[in-house]
Amino acid sequence: MIPNGEVERYAYLSIRLPEEIVILNENDFETKCGESLYGFTNKIISCTVTNGGRTILIKDGFINAGTTNLTDSDGLYFPPDIGFTLDKFQNPRTSGSTGAWNVTILSNKDKELYFWQ
Repeated sequence: MIPNGEVERYAYLSIRLPEEIVILNENDFETKCGESLYGFTNKIISCTVTNGGRTILIKDGFINAGTTNLTDSDGLYFPPDIGFTLDKFQNPRTSGSTGAWNVTILSNKDKELYFWQ
């Protein structure tokens, strides 16, 4: 899959957490997520915790189509620069490094547009 440089209107993010990461309070997390936004076309996002706390869906951030910077000067592909605050995680120090956080950008019809692991 080669990114085309645009994020479709109504696309959303799906973030799969590594097993070591725990959301302390799902309701509190959903209510408080989404501060310090960067790279979205909307000022407010919606976060939903699914899959028994293993997946976070971030919706309403792309109410308009958004062009992203997916390549560097060498033409290599990189994830877009998108920033937001997610609070209320627990990562015990005893776990050391965590597994990968998988991020997928999906269309509003749940079609996978981009995937980074």
